Amino acid sequence: MHHHHDDHIPDDLGGLYHDGHLRSIITSYGNEHHDAPTGSALLADARTLPALPGPVDRQGPGTTGRDATIRREVMNTPGARRLVRHTAEKARLLLAALPAWAGHDLMRVDVHVVDDHGHHRSVALAEEIAAHLRAHGIGCLVEHRHLHHPTPKEDRS
Repeated sequence: MHHHHDDHIPDDLGGLYHDGHLRSIITSYGNEHHDAPTGSALLADARTLPALPGPVDRQGPGTTGRDATIRREVMNTPGARRLVRHTAEKARLLLAALPAWAGHDLMRVDVHVVDDHGHHRSVALAEEIAAHLRAHGIGCLVEHRHLHHPTPKEDRS
């Protein structure tokens, strides 16, 4: 099951869940695209983590945070696991508390994960947060808003 191109994985896996199972939409995005997701959400800021060492593009152009190597590299960055765990735990606490507020309407707790470009750190962290929530039986959908958008203006390649 090794996919070399991200394009084989549908961005939106919502079809796998009936609506009653979807408790969180996790969106990665790049701040420099000026197209941040709106709405109420927990924010995880990947910009607080150290930058990835060296040019990430050594893995090949177009390699993103969905690539296993990059994802591992991001998760080995100091503070990354803690950021994932804390964000996922906050979402789980809110979801556990929600029925009391919501009168049993199924409410979502969404998560927005930001970095500069929306290609690497935010993407990997969003996938890890989703994995954490799914391991606790919480249905989530992951959307990568800027996965294949070119880096804005001053192209750093």
